[in-house]
Amino acid sequence: MSKASLVSLAGPLTIVVGALMLVGPISDLVHLVRPPYSETLWEFFHFHTAALSVAVMLPAFTGTWLRYKEATSGLGRLGLILNVAGCGTFCLALSVDLLLDALQLLKHPTGPNYPMAASIVGILIGHVLFGIDALRYKLLPRWNATPLLVGLLPVLLTVPMLFVASDSP
Repeated sequence: MSKASLVSLAGPLTIVVGALMLVGPISDLVHLVRPPYSETLWEFFHFHTAALSVAVMLPAFTGTWLRYKEATSGLGRLGLILNVAGCGTFCLALSVDLLLDALQLLKHPTGPNYPMAASIVGILIGHVLFGIDALRYKLLPRWNATPLLVGLLPVLLTVPMLFVASDSP
């Protein structure tokens, strides 16, 4: 794929990623309602659409990086690099997990998957850094605060949970 096609597909791919990310909250809503025989189906959709969205995110963020790497300062470039590296790391960790699961070497993970968690944190921090740079240099004239808000909102929602003990009533 050429540079021009990656740059031109970055916007539509980002829209596809957003649409795929909507399946997660919809599946959470279905779990709250608990219709019969839907749990495994929605778990399947939730996991596979999230994995597919991150796989689609990789060319979308690569196209965004190719488009804005000259226009951003060091902070924005670092954010874009964190986005691309986070997506690549997530895809690699997911591939390893699926391969180990297919080979039945890893039946049920016993703890958190640290490479996937670190890659998602890298993506969120990358969004925040690129969003700060986009606000500073007016890179995205119609929606300057969107990357900042996309990256900052999950961070702000999860930070209070770090201070709450899991065994507290």
